[in-house]
This record gives sequence, C-alpha cells and structure tokens, in this order.
Amino acid sequence: MISSQAATSRPGTGDGKPAEIQVFGAILDVDKIDSAEQNFTLNFYVMFRWNEHRLAHDQEGSVIRNLSEIWNP
Repeated sequence: MISSQAATSRPGTGDGKPAEIQVFGAILDVDKIDSAEQNFTLNFYVMFRWNEHRLAHDQEGSVIRNLSEIWNP
C-alpha cells in the first residue's frame, strides 16, 4: 500500500522522468451551430490513460479505490 500523500502526488516513472499520459478525444455530436454569433455547442469524449506503478499490488483480482485517494489529471 502507498501512503495517502504519495498516492495523490503526481506520478513519475521511478527514474526521475515524468509519467507518460496518453490522451484520446472524440467529437460525439455537434448540437448547435450559430453562425451569426460564431459559436457552436458539441458533446466531446475524452479519455486519459497512464500506468501508475505505485498502485501495483500482489493480490488476486482488482483493488477498488476512491478517486479522491489517488492522483488524477
């Protein structure tokens, strides 16, 4: 287990380099386009993915944690 302070600090790779965070985004739908006001409204999906070595465990299966207990972007 990791301490609560370590869990909420920004992750690294363990060798001093920052963690690589993959970002994926997609436009799901354009709801409204207002050419007179030159603006638009859309629904957008975004996903972040990274490997958090501090959360590794030797238990069987998954370990569930509250989002407030771990670092998140």
